[in-house]
Amino acid sequence: LGLVMPFKAAGILNFAQGEMVTVGAYIALFLSVALHLPAYVAFPLTLLLAALFGVAVERAFIRPVMRAPEFTIVVCTLAVGLMLQNVVRLIWQDNVYPLPVPFSRDTIALGAVRINPLLLWVDGSAVALMVVLVAFFRLTRHGKAMRAVSQSQEGARLMGIRVEGVFALTWAISTAMGATAGILLGALFGIHPELGGVLLKAFVAAVIGGFFSLPGAIVGGVLVGVVE
Repeated sequence: LGLVMPFKAAGILNFAQGEMVTVGAYIALFLSVALHLPAYVAFPLTLLLAALFGVAVERAFIRPVMRAPEFTIVVCTLAVGLMLQNVVRLIWQDNVYPLPVPFSRDTIALGAVRINPLLLWVDGSAVALMVVLVAFFRLTRHGKAMRAVSQSQEGARLMGIRVEGVFALTWAISTAMGATAGILLGALFGIHPELGGVLLKAFVAAVIGGFFSLPGAIVGGVLVGVVE
């Protein structure tokens, strides 16, 4: 979903999205472990800080090259991702840190079936995000502005849409979604600098589901998981 979002709204294929997942996970770790904030405070605050970070990245690195050829923008996002990954590695090294969660990790028994409750949170969060984003694109003014910008930036400008603001909002939302994935993955597997490697699977899922379809991204993700 986080990979499809900027492509659907602004036509940007963001290869730094994997590192947005990593950064979000480390923000949650810092707030939970270093500042000892409870999960109901730390996790929403993580999404807010990640959104602000996404806006800063868009303003500093992406906006200056928005009128460049598409390949240039793709290379720029790749460079941003590599920089973020190495900054994370310099600060936290290659250690794996567990992320505390506000509920029991004990498996749920349904007859002969054992279910990890964390996986239920992952599935529920993915479906909830899909529903919220579909409603956002179809029903809200900002969502419709994003759809207009994705079709024609020049046409959107002529209709009075502030394209730069749409880009900033797109990066804020997609980075917050990456942080959500970082929290869920960090709770499952621990937090480490290579957490952003999930980008490859996300890319395959987006290709299967279609880069312009949010529900398709969910279907593609499920198919990749089942086949794997």
